[in-house]
Amino acid sequence: MEPQDLTDIVDLCMDEYGKKNRTTLADQLDQWWLQLLVESTMRMKLALDASPLDKDHTILVATQNTSQQSTPRVIGMIEVSWQPVLPDRIPPAVPIPLSLKKMYCQITGTPIEAWIGNLLIDPSFRRRGLAKLLVAATEGLASQRTGCTSLHLHCDAQYSAAQRLYQSMGYRIVPKEDTPFTFDGGVAWKDSIYFVDGVALLYLRKDIDTKGRM
Repeated sequence: MEPQDLTDIVDLCMDEYGKKNRTTLADQLDQWWLQLLVESTMRMKLALDASPLDKDHTILVATQNTSQQSTPRVIGMIEVSWQPVLPDRIPPAVPIPLSLKKMYCQITGTPIEAWIGNLLIDPSFRRRGLAKLLVAATEGLASQRTGCTSLHLHCDAQYSAAQRLYQSMGYRIVPKEDTPFTFDGGVAWKDSIYFVDGVALLYLRKDIDTKGRM
């Protein structure tokens, strides 16, 4: 991610997470607030990525060069961050110093590993293999990270296309040991549903062997 990518990245996030129907003033204010939050968060990640501190987040982008634009256009993105392995929590959007995370993990005995998030592709460039390329790139980063033994992610329990993508690349759905919930979403792994902030999610992971192979 480079500074000139920021506008395109914010647009990708807003297309995915923003409200599609913004007819009321309240909807427009919600959209404005979300865009401000996304942009400020991405600026924080960009600043940390350029700092000498241990990186908490890395954002990778896929770009398209056109003769009509002076700079490449971002058509896809993915984030990889280093987080405590807590399947029932979504990694924080705001970057937290890696030293604090390591301290937390030492105190609680929780491992810290690579987490994938915000895999977003421009709708006009989907089904061209970009998502797989971006996931593979994050796996390459993770395999080079000292002490990293696995990659983790959450996936919408009702988004079967994303589930198929990750499973085709060797990610496995990790069931919960026990859950009181049932879920009528056409998902076979009903004991694997995590309800996080009211959203039904699956937790997937992929291990890296000692030689860095997936």
